[in-house]
Amino acid sequence: MSILEKSLEMRARAHEIHASNIANANVPNFKAKKVDFEGRLREAMEELDAPAEPLIAREEISARKVSEVGPDIYEDPLARASGDGNTVQMEREQTELAKNTIAYQTAVQLVNKKFAMSKYVLAEAGR
Repeated sequence: MSILEKSLEMRARAHEIHASNIANANVPNFKAKKVDFEGRLREAMEELDAPAEPLIAREEISARKVSEVGPDIYEDPLARASGDGNTVQMEREQTELAKNTIAYQTAVQLVNKKFAMSKYVLAEAGR
């Protein structure tokens, strides 16, 4: 759950970055920002598979490491400036925003499924 929670948090932050880029597309000398967090989140997920420690300790360590994951936000080094110095590429930003929205919705569905599964297990345990 901690990974899904962090994923939702980071996707919301990515949405803010892309929306800001789009909002500033006509501002002279505005430099488009990029956000990256997926690699770090993936590394935290892989630690769940590490068999070195007991399960409970491993989950606690992984949850702590997941909570420490933060996004890298930086100016896009590959962006080309337009005549006014602005580096926002509207089509690319809209594409990234759409991809991020789909990933966010997928994470929400996974959270809902986890809660539904937990509810089912609890209901069946009472029988």
